[in-house]
Amino acid sequence: MQSKRIERFSAVPTRRRPNLLQARLPVVLFMALLVSACSNGIINPGLTRPADPLADRTWQHLTQDVNLQSEVRRHITDNPGMDPDAELNAHAFKRVILLVGASRDRQQVDDLAAFAAALEGVRRVHDETVSQRDRSQSAHADRLLTRRFNLRLLTNSHAMPEGFNRGRVHAVVDDARLFLMGAVTREEARALTELAQQQAGVTEVIVLFDQVN
Repeated sequence: MQSKRIERFSAVPTRRRPNLLQARLPVVLFMALLVSACSNGIINPGLTRPADPLADRTWQHLTQDVNLQSEVRRHITDNPGMDPDAELNAHAFKRVILLVGASRDRQQVDDLAAFAAALEGVRRVHDETVSQRDRSQSAHADRLLTRRFNLRLLTNSHAMPEGFNRGRVHAVVDDARLFLMGAVTREEARALTELAQQQAGVTEVIVLFDQVN
């Protein structure tokens, strides 16, 4: 049985990203390459995309991501104003931040997304948090499922379109929801999403790719 599929593509244009602040939009699939917006996300104004969005992730990118992810997680854990019952987490990949978890305080989550978007170098923030939930599985089970999918991706690399680079994709599971991030072509996005839908234990696949022709 395949898991539910949700797509939130951000199309990557071939020139400078428009000066646009995008708050929480309805869930929309953006397929046209001239559209540079992202549903449920905030885009930092004035930032340019990488010269080659399909280039390998460098050590500089990795260091930036680690620092950005740490900053947001510190804000969650060290902020005395945060709801102690909130269950929030953050992931960063190529300067795109993904917020996951649950909080009953919508304003708190909006403030966290704004904080993340204001960090130097952040290109976009995806807010995929929910208001409340009963976890379907533990955080440990999520980590195991993430490892299983990454192994599945590695062993099925031969089935990916020619030119696919595993380093351009980041996968993470939160409460059995599998999130896919990174910069890929249309063909790669299709193949990766289909592979994710076949992963046992995944209830929902949420695609957050920068899509490049």
